[in-house]
Amino acid sequence: MQQLHRIALAFPHEHGTVRGLYKGILEYAQDFPLFTFRHTGPNDLHGVRKLKSWKGDGAIVSLNSEESLKIADSLAFPVVNISGAFNTTKHPRVVKDHFEVGRSAAEHLASTGVTSFGYIGIKNRWYSDQKLDGFKSFLNHTGYPVHDIFVEKIEDLEGEEAAFLSIGKWLDNLRLPIGLLLDTDALYGIVSELCHDRGLSIPRDMPVIGINNFSAICLTRTPNLSSIEYGDKQYGYRAMKMLHDLIENPDSEKPDDIIIKGHKLFSRDSTAVTFVEDPRLDEAVKFIRANLSTFFSMDDVIAVANCSRRWLETAFKKHLNTTPANYIQALRIKKVKQLVADYPRLDLHEVARNCGFSSKRHMEEVFRKVENMDPSEL
Repeated sequence: MQQLHRIALAFPHEHGTVRGLYKGILEYAQDFPLFTFRHTGPNDLHGVRKLKSWKGDGAIVSLNSEESLKIADSLAFPVVNISGAFNTTKHPRVVKDHFEVGRSAAEHLASTGVTSFGYIGIKNRWYSDQKLDGFKSFLNHTGYPVHDIFVEKIEDLEGEEAAFLSIGKWLDNLRLPIGLLLDTDALYGIVSELCHDRGLSIPRDMPVIGINNFSAICLTRTPNLSSIEYGDKQYGYRAMKMLHDLIENPDSEKPDDIIIKGHKLFSRDSTAVTFVEDPRLDEAVKFIRANLSTFFSMDDVIAVANCSRRWLETAFKKHLNTTPANYIQALRIKKVKQLVADYPRLDLHEVARNCGFSSKRHMEEVFRKVENMDPSEL
C-alpha cells in the first residue's frame, strides 16, 4: 500500500481570495489520492507559525511577512508559497497574474470615457505594485494622468482609521471625475464612506472597480461594486502539483514561479456610467442608464435631450461610435450577464423585467442574436 503524504495548508481557509484555491487542491488530491491534509486554522492569518514543530511531508503556505519567511526557511519539508507579497523568495511559488488584472481594470474604466485615473494600493506588497504596473501599462498610450496612493495593510480598526485619513486627504486633491482601481474590494467601504461625506457620487464623480469579487462586499453596498475575480481553481491545482513534484524529487532545483493566467470581470453599478462632453448627449446617456430596467421609447430619450432624432443619431455615432438603439441593447445585454452571474437562481422572467425587455422571449431573441447563445447557458 502506498504511503499517504501529510500536507499542511497554512493559509486562511475562509478568506475570499483563496476560496477557489482550496477547491483546486482537493481536485488534485482526487486525481492523485496520495495525500491527507491538515489545516493550521480557518481564520489564521499567521498559520506558518504552527509549522515550526509540525512533522509532515510538505505544506502550501502564504508567506506574507519577514517572520513567515524565516520560519519557512527553517522547515525540513518542502513548501510552496501561494502569496505575492514579496517579489522573490527562496521557495517555489504559484501566483496570480496581478499585472494583467490591473491592465483589465484600466481598460474597463477607460471604456466609461473617464480621462483621469487613480489607484489605491497596499504598501510593501509586490502584488500591489504589479497591479499598478498593469494599470499604467494600458493607460500609458493615452496620456491621461494616473494618481496613486499606498496605505498599510489593514488588520485592525486603528489601521482602518489611518487608511481612512490618508485616502481622504488624497481624494481631496484629485480632479474629478476620476476612474479608481482598488487593490482589494475591502477598500470600497472606506472609499464609499469618504464619497458620501463629501457629497460625491459613485459612479458619476468616481467610477470604481475592485479586485477579488467578494460578494459580501460587492453585492451588499450601494452602488454594487464592479470587480475582477481571479481564476483560483487552477491556482490551487498547480500549487498542489508543484508540491507533489518537490516531495517526489527532493534534490531537484527550485522550479520557476508559475503565474496563473485568467480572470473574470464583473461589471456592476459602480462603473455604470458613460462620460461625454456634449451636455445634451450626456442627458440622453444618463436617462438611458437610469431607466434601463424599464421600457422607454426613443421619443422619451429625444425629449430629455431636447434634440431631434437625426441629431441624436449623429451624436451617438460621433462620440460613442454606435447608434442609440445599439447602445441601449448593449447595456441591457451586459445587465443580463451581470444578474445571471451574481444571482444564478433568479428566474429568467425576472431577469428580463429588470433589464427592460418586454418578455423573457424577447430577451432570449435579442441575446441569441448578439451573443449566439441563450441566457440560460451563461
